[in-house]
Amino acid sequence: MILLDTYSFIGLVAQQNLLSKTAAKTITKNAGSIFVSAISAYELALDYHKRLIELPLTPFDWFQKALELHGLIELPITGEIGVKAAQLPQIHENLFDRMLVSSAICHKMALLTPNRFIKSYPDTMVIW
Repeated sequence: MILLDTYSFIGLVAQQNLLSKTAAKTITKNAGSIFVSAISAYELALDYHKRLIELPLTPFDWFQKALELHGLIELPITGEIGVKAAQLPQIHENLFDRMLVSSAICHKMALLTPNRFIKSYPDTMVIW
């Protein structure tokens, strides 16, 4: 099972040239078991409202359509994920990344991300 970070999710849906060759192959090989965290919907919506990204639809509609078109599975944020994120070492202060790392750990998933900080977390398998 693979969890996409927000960058990889946007890359898959809108700019596939952002994905590494390994990332693209991993997505293809694991079709049907690729997950996107609900925290990525939140990050996407914040970036949209800050005008950091443009979307052809509302953030919610874009997120839902992207999941559907690419056969992705939404991964909810649970209490376990929230508590685990708070317990992670202070390697990286980005809340979104910490929630993604925690989600990957709690669900025993590899995290598809180019983020160099994430590799430093214990018990985290990163693919890029």
